[in-house]
Amino acid sequence: MSFEEVLLIRTRFAPSPTGYMHIGNLRTGLYAFLFAKNQGGTFILRIEDTDRKRNIPQAVAVIYNSLKLAQIEYDEGPDKDGGFGPYVQSQRKEIYKRYAVDLLEKGAAYRCFCSQESTPSATTKKITERRDPCRNLTPQQVQERLDQATAFVIRQRIPESGSTTFHDHVFGDITINNSELDDQVLLKSDGLPTYNFANVVDDHLMQITHVIRGVEYLSSTPKYNLLYAGFGWPVPEYVHLPLIIKEDGRKLSKREGDASFEDIVARGYLPEAIVNYIALLGWNPGDNREFFTIQELIQEFDINRINKSKSGFSFAKLDWLNGLHIRALPVQEFHRLCSAYYPPEAIEKLDTFKISSLIQPRLVRLSDIPDAVQFLLQLPDYDVQLFIHDKSKSTLATSLDVLQKVTPLLTALDSWSNIAIQELLKGFAIGAGLKVGTVMWPIRIAISGLLNTPGGATEIAEILGREETLNRIGLAELRIRQFLAQ
Repeated sequence: MSFEEVLLIRTRFAPSPTGYMHIGNLRTGLYAFLFAKNQGGTFILRIEDTDRKRNIPQAVAVIYNSLKLAQIEYDEGPDKDGGFGPYVQSQRKEIYKRYAVDLLEKGAAYRCFCSQESTPSATTKKITERRDPCRNLTPQQVQERLDQATAFVIRQRIPESGSTTFHDHVFGDITINNSELDDQVLLKSDGLPTYNFANVVDDHLMQITHVIRGVEYLSSTPKYNLLYAGFGWPVPEYVHLPLIIKEDGRKLSKREGDASFEDIVARGYLPEAIVNYIALLGWNPGDNREFFTIQELIQEFDINRINKSKSGFSFAKLDWLNGLHIRALPVQEFHRLCSAYYPPEAIEKLDTFKISSLIQPRLVRLSDIPDAVQFLLQLPDYDVQLFIHDKSKSTLATSLDVLQKVTPLLTALDSWSNIAIQELLKGFAIGAGLKVGTVMWPIRIAISGLLNTPGGATEIAEILGREETLNRIGLAELRIRQFLAQ
């Protein structure tokens, strides 16, 4: 079946279980998912586990968990057979062997009996060393080695001359001289395929129409196309994604310990905010919008808006987007997420739902919650100079006067609620001929000990309760008196 006959767009995400899910890898899966869903197509998960030396058993669970957290739902995969399985490469060994033999018979591959030490280097600059001597063995010489049970690998037979041209949706037409390509290994001596061979076979058999992957695979694409030509198969469309770099210009790398997707979630970022940000690392909607839900990304995603330029990962930008996503949550859902971050003492002594309502408009990361609520549990030491605020017309003298006069009013207040406390203090300000800010400023400083707080004086007082509020106001009066007496 040719791709022209395939009515459905089919993309795939093919991670290797060699560690955590790094940001670049997740973006590849995200773009493949978004494109397929935008086009009404099918998104496939395939586990490429042929590198047995680097495979980590628990890494498969990381892949599943990361996709679930990111709301990237695959249509076919190891646990969702769509008729193109198995979807785990180690379970497809006989398939690769069959197609490797097919290439041998077609002359597009050959058996190499060289030891590992004598194989040609893929990085050498000498063209002659890119060609293995075994490619010139006669059928009789090959049979003699097979009769002697000499171990071998199967290599791709790259044409000696000419060039290979391919089109990439992002980078355009690219031509590579065949002399620059090495005779890569397709099937290892243990019978397992290399990534470069398996992904071509699997992409064809699974009818993948668009191969979306990192730009690091761009240089290998001519070899893939020569494999497609060797089999006589149609070539899928290629979409190579630009690099994601750190703010210092270096490439993000899990080998250098850069944070994984799950690490970033553990730092207090919402998965949907991370996904939103990752989507913008190499793609834009064509306007100034930056806040997207996963459904909005599906609706807007267009591979024509993927750019070539490297994208810099900035935690400052992620902080901003995370704050937007936090504020977009229903307060009940936000409170549910907060519950895991509240100190036990806060859960025991305070109304944490009210705290959640208070901090939601100002919180940047969920992990900021313990520090954000600490002042509610223990009044921090503070400088009495905080009571001085020009805009509120608050001085030490006016602060002391306000605190002394509101104490009996707060003590006698029937209902201890934010609205009741607010009405009381506003009424006091009007009666005393003061600005509301002149009243609220010293009370907020007295009961929080902070210049900046996640809420106003009356909101904080409601959460602290009458007794603790009055205790803190009394302490503030004492501190101001002591300071003025010096």
